[in-house]
Amino acid sequence: MLRNQAALIAGAMSLVLAASAVLRASPRRSQLLFAVFAVNVSAWYFTDFFSDVSFIWARLHLASGITLPLAAVQFFRVFLHADDAPTRVLHRTALGSGVAILALLVTPLADGMVIRIAIFSYMAVFLIASMAMLVARAAESRSDVTRKRLRYLAFIGGLASVFTLLEYLPLFGVQIPPWGAALLVLFLYALSLSVEHARLLDLSEVVGRVAIMTFFALALAGALLLLTRFTGGALLPAVVASFLTFILFDPIRDRVRETLTTWFVRERAVLDASVHDAREHFSGAMQPDEIIEALVSALERSKRITVAGVYLVDPQSPGFVRVGAIGERAPERVEELPRLIELLARGPVELEAIQIAIDEHRERGETARAAQLDRLAVVVDGLAADICLPIESGGEVRGFVTARDDRAKWFSDDEVDLLARLVEHASVALDRAAAYRDLKERDRLAALGEMAAGLAHEIRNPLGAIKASAQYLTDPEHVEETPAEERHEFLDIIVGEVDRLNHVVASFLDFARPSDGERKAPIDATPVLERAMTLVGREHPDVTISLELNASRRIAILPERLTQIALNLARNAVQAMDGEGHLTVSASDLDSAAAEEVVITFRDRGPGIPDEIRDTLFGPFVTTKHDGTGLGLAITHQLVTAVGGKIEVESAPGGATFAMTFPAENPDDE
Repeated sequence: MLRNQAALIAGAMSLVLAASAVLRASPRRSQLLFAVFAVNVSAWYFTDFFSDVSFIWARLHLASGITLPLAAVQFFRVFLHADDAPTRVLHRTALGSGVAILALLVTPLADGMVIRIAIFSYMAVFLIASMAMLVARAAESRSDVTRKRLRYLAFIGGLASVFTLLEYLPLFGVQIPPWGAALLVLFLYALSLSVEHARLLDLSEVVGRVAIMTFFALALAGALLLLTRFTGGALLPAVVASFLTFILFDPIRDRVRETLTTWFVRERAVLDASVHDAREHFSGAMQPDEIIEALVSALERSKRITVAGVYLVDPQSPGFVRVGAIGERAPERVEELPRLIELLARGPVELEAIQIAIDEHRERGETARAAQLDRLAVVVDGLAADICLPIESGGEVRGFVTARDDRAKWFSDDEVDLLARLVEHASVALDRAAAYRDLKERDRLAALGEMAAGLAHEIRNPLGAIKASAQYLTDPEHVEETPAEERHEFLDIIVGEVDRLNHVVASFLDFARPSDGERKAPIDATPVLERAMTLVGREHPDVTISLELNASRRIAILPERLTQIALNLARNAVQAMDGEGHLTVSASDLDSAAAEEVVITFRDRGPGIPDEIRDTLFGPFVTTKHDGTGLGLAITHQLVTAVGGKIEVESAPGGATFAMTFPAENPDDE
């Protein structure tokens, strides 16, 4: 009973594997021959299942046993690209022997022990010869990876062949469990994956896929069994139950795949987690260096890569320059690689796929094409890469990422997809950073234009006064008639206007000076504000300054920068109050949903800020004072935002309040 069930299941699964190979778009010759091999296996098991029905099925079972080794030999010849003299002799021998034994099936010898021994011997010789082809190909391979994968295929195939042959023992009166059916189906599945992907898969990949499919099959069967039992086996409820099962299939499949991948293919799970973490990091990164660093860190954390390089187009000269790396083996610079870039425009380039294509071209006698790909393989290998992935921008390849695993393991299709997604996310982030940089540059140029106009206006007035005074002093008629005191007055005007020009230029340079972008050591704002307000109090004794400094947290800013901010705001407030009045300076901790912060405010009792300039208050050269440069608040805004803070203003007829919010750190965090 068990043997018949195993034969029926193995026949059905083999037939499904054959159909999956044929139904793919434009199946290759190896896929078609695999389908023939799988159909032969399916026929062998189906005829075994029906062999007790009539002698015709028994004859067909023996016939399918004869054609099975022949189909195996022909498939492995193409699959392994083995077309040398020994394999051709093997194929002709299998064909001749098979035809001879098939001819015996129509003779009276078909019911005797002789034909059974002949078929058993024939299958043993040529199935073992097929596995020997795998072993021989492994020995010839220059790749350690290919050698290992061929050996594990030979091992699984050898076990399947042995136990499949043992299934003939019942014909000799010996009963054994149907282990051969399970092993042969597993072997066919491993072969189908390798044929489908045009490459050999790792054993861990096959085990993981088999485990996932087994779980799905058991879960689906169990769900259908329970649901049909509760519905009484009626057709309509069973169909509804099936629909419900399939609706839940996709979300359950994703969760099960994630769990089983973690159990069976640990490296892929780690790589998947690294891609997810990097994607979140990319979303908040606006600097190319930060994005490259996150990309390299994700590759390194994956534990799947030992050598990697990130290359971007060199803007100074043709070629690519390395901007990030794991290890030192990736070259620092590579020249133009037109053929590689052409292929990268279509997707990832794998060294293994190139080597497979080389073998296929050589098999077809296309030596020129094989030589071209051979040169490309040398280039990729010279980059210390098993795979190259494109960094694209605007549909063009602007760089690429190389990766290699020195532990002699190629990347699986799932891993290639994950790496491609990782690099794609990095490409999008780099595009966004470039767009942000361009936007900032446009804003900078626009602000520069506004500043140039304002600066020209601020310079023109002092120059006019200087010119008029100089012309007066250089006119002989005026000089002779002008008393010495009046001439000194014109000289004082020149000196004063020069000082005013120097102040305008100094303020402009302060505004134009870029932030160094370095992280500052956190400081306590209280003593800095106290010293700054002491200085303002000495300059303006008629102003009352109240300090409410209760902040316990620290802010990351240079003390001199905070002093400059405080002086700018305090002096603006004093000028708004005409040199007398009340100024309140406060500092306090603030807890928000997003972060811990410190708020520093300056409140004056002046007339407030006119509505017409409120929206442009922090722009350059915006002022209501006749002798002001209009750069003080612009500089203050720049200093606050440079350390991640923000500044806001509230105005009313009774005064104005400037509130600055800075990211804070607790003293215990140092």
